[in-house]
This record gives sequence, structure tokens and C-alpha cells, in this order.
Amino acid sequence: MGPVAFWVAALVIAAAPLLYGGNRPAALVFLELLSIISLFVIARSDAWRADRLPALLWIVITSPLWIAAIQLIPLPTALWAALPGHGIYAEILRAFGADVGTLRPITLIPAATWYSALAGLPVIAALLTGYFASRRQIEKLSRLVLAIALIQVAVCFVQVATTGATRPLGTFANPNHLASYLCLALCALACSAHLAAVRTGTLSPLAWSICAIALLVGVLLTRSRGAQLFALLPSVAALAIVATYWINMTRRSWLFALAGIAAISVGFVGIEFATARFSAALGDESTQMRVDMAVSSLQGALRFLPFGSGLGTFEAVYAQFQPTTMTGLVNHAHMDYIEFLFEAGLLFVVVAIALAVLMGRKLSALLRAGRGQIITKDSMLSLVCALGLLGFLLHSLVEFNMRIPATAILASFLAGVFLRPSDASRRRASGDSMTPLPSTA
Repeated sequence: MGPVAFWVAALVIAAAPLLYGGNRPAALVFLELLSIISLFVIARSDAWRADRLPALLWIVITSPLWIAAIQLIPLPTALWAALPGHGIYAEILRAFGADVGTLRPITLIPAATWYSALAGLPVIAALLTGYFASRRQIEKLSRLVLAIALIQVAVCFVQVATTGATRPLGTFANPNHLASYLCLALCALACSAHLAAVRTGTLSPLAWSICAIALLVGVLLTRSRGAQLFALLPSVAALAIVATYWINMTRRSWLFALAGIAAISVGFVGIEFATARFSAALGDESTQMRVDMAVSSLQGALRFLPFGSGLGTFEAVYAQFQPTTMTGLVNHAHMDYIEFLFEAGLLFVVVAIALAVLMGRKLSALLRAGRGQIITKDSMLSLVCALGLLGFLLHSLVEFNMRIPATAILASFLAGVFLRPSDASRRRASGDSMTPLPSTA
């Protein structure tokens, strides 16, 4: 990417976490405007003209737009009322004597669907940034993410010291989303360490170990059960694989530091503090509520197949499926996949399959290289990002991280890096030297 595209992308990544993880209208509008600039500059770049995007990737990156376009198709009112899940709304409109008009879009709330399509722009821009960025640019952006994550940890310490917060949340609205961001930042740390070693031929074990400990302490301070169960282990595995890879190349014996990072982090916050919320998990009221939300949301999603209720409509539409034992407003299903199925129906399934095939092909190539005990530096970068994405996707089984701009943008950036063609294939030359993958990895 050119310098303009790079700096706009850096601004998007840096600004996303500042105000409740970007999950407020003013912050989101700012990110959308930056993303429009970023997409325009990328589309005008030499990289865009040089690389032919796979058809499946086109389906993914344009999905917010084409899903919204389909759901905004106006239908005759009689046909609209006959759509699954729409009949009750037609009856309510008639009962109140409202003018139903002659045409109505598929989505139940057109404005919300428009807003959701626009909210997808930063995610698209982040994915394309990772896809087209050079190694050096990825290293710089990863260091930017690391710096922001370390600031978040510092803010957590301030919140604990000044307010006595038992679950600090940094600049996010929810400690679970902060934990997800920090787990992704651990993968950014692994990317940065790997790419710095590619340039210099060696790692700086002390600096990277200190950063890893700080991020791990931050995750433990949030006491997010979902992050600790699902996202933390893949991120730590990414660090371990990078360390093992470069130990083999530089003959350094500092893996002991990596092995002790987790113990030092847990010791810093205390084992009882870090695990207290797990002891009552089975009987915890919030755990049961999440189960009830997931089950009732799935019932609603099945009701609206095949087109869904419309992007951005979950909060307004879910009320009719909300169990009577559950009080208060439910704005998310706390399980991203069910919520997307609820809003987009089988259209979401199409996107999920396209993305799964893209990732499957990339993973297949990595596994073939691994079986041969040979892996390039670009493949190692892809493997690190794959582990970060794995943790994010698993955490989304119990959370709505894909709905938070900061975490969605960072995960999309890693997805772009994971899916990017190698520098060698872009140059049509040998590029990287081949390096044996240590058997301990």
C-alpha cells in the first residue's frame, strides 16, 4: 500500500478503541468516514491493480452491501406479509390503522439496515489493509496495536487503583470486549516479534516477554471467562510458535522466559482473583441468562428464514421471543453467529461458507508445508494470525465481539494478513528462504 493508505489505516486502527471500543454513534461515524477514504485510496493503488481478488473474497468484503441491498428490495405488501416472521407485523399495522403502502422492503427496519451496511465499511477496510499491506507495514501496524493494548492495560491499573474496580474495562464499555481485544493484541505482538526478527535475524526476548506479561495480566484483570477459556490459549500458542521458530534459527535458549510468562502473570494478579468467577459459573445467573438468550434467539432466527429480520434489527425484533423470566432490554444475543443468522438468515450462511472455504484453502496450504517440515516466513505470519482468529471465533460463541468496532476491525485486519498472498508469489520470484519448522512447534 502507498503511504496515504497506510496512514489512514493506522488512524482507523488507533481510533477504534478510544471511545467504548468505537461502539457509539459519533465514534462509528468517524470510523466510517475514515474507512471510505481508506477504501478509495486502496482502490486507486497499484496493489489493487496488481492483485486479482478471489471471487469468494469479493463475496465476503462486499457482504454488508449486498445483504443490505437484498433486504431493502421493495415487495408488494401482500408478498411482504407472507414472508416468514412478517405476518405478525402486518397484523399490528392493520390493527392500528397504519398506512402499509403498496411496497415494503424485506427488512423490518430499513433505517437500521442502512446503518448496519455502513457500519461494515471499517471492517472491510481493515481486511483489505491486512491483505494488501507489505511485511514492513504489517509490522508497524502490529506495533501500533501493541502500543494501544499496553495503554489499555495501564488504564486498567488506574481504574483499579482509583475506583477499586473489580473488573476494569479500559476505554471499552465491557470488560469482556477489552479481554477479546487484548487477546488479539497478543497475536499482534507475535506478528510484530516475528516480522522484526525477519528484518534483523534475531528476537529481543526481554522486551517481548515483558509485553506478553503485561497483556496477559490485562486479560486476567478483566476476569472474562469467555476470553480466558476460548481466546487466550490460541494467542499464547501463537507466541510460543514464533519463539520456537526463531530459537531454531538463532540458537537462543530463552524459551524458559516464555514458559514462565503465564505463571508470572497469574502470580501478579493472584490465582484466586483470576479464577473466582469460574467457581460459580454453573450456578451463575448470568450464565443461565446467556443460555436462554441463545436458545430463544435461535428460535427467532429460524422463524425469519431465509432472509432474516434485517441487518441491525435484533434489538427491536427479539422482544417477541424474549422469555418471560428474563427482564430488561436485550440488545444482543451474546452469540454472534445466532445473531447474524437472526438478522441475515441464509444470506449470512453464504458469507460464512465463503469465508470458511477461503480460510480452509489457506490452512490446507499451511498444513502441507508443515507436513514437509518446511515453512516460509510468510507462512509463519499466516499461522500466527490463524491462531488469533481461532480464539476470536471461539470467543464469539459466547459474546458479541463481532459487533464491537475495535475488536471486529482488529480481527478483520488479522484475517486480511492471514489470507494475503505471500510476498514471493506477488513478486513472481523466490523471495523468502525456506526454513525448517522445529519439531517442538
